[in-house]
Amino acid sequence: TTEIYTLSLHDALPIYMPQELSLYMEFTVAETLKFFGRVHSMTSKQIIDRQTFLLSFLDLPSADRKVSQLSGGQQRRVSLAVALLHSPEVCQGHHHLVSRRELV
Repeated sequence: TTEIYTLSLHDALPIYMPQELSLYMEFTVAETLKFFGRVHSMTSKQIIDRQTFLLSFLDLPSADRKVSQLSGGQQRRVSLAVALLHSPEVCQGHHHLVSRRELV
């Protein structure tokens, strides 16, 4: 059974990272971050700034590499970058992990 967890912090946007990969394999790392940045209504500048930070912070490969060419661990770090892209407030205040079973 797949468990899905979210970390929710009061009024902050929730962080969502599925256990299974949910990335477009034909996208590059940069295209992936741009796509999900637009989903979060981020500007191009905000996306580029966060991409620059996250590539370094998460030790991701070049932004022009296709997701399908990355190792499983690198793909998971891209998924984490997507979750952190919109600058959520992480580990501040009270948090609650919720499994899918609790939501049903």
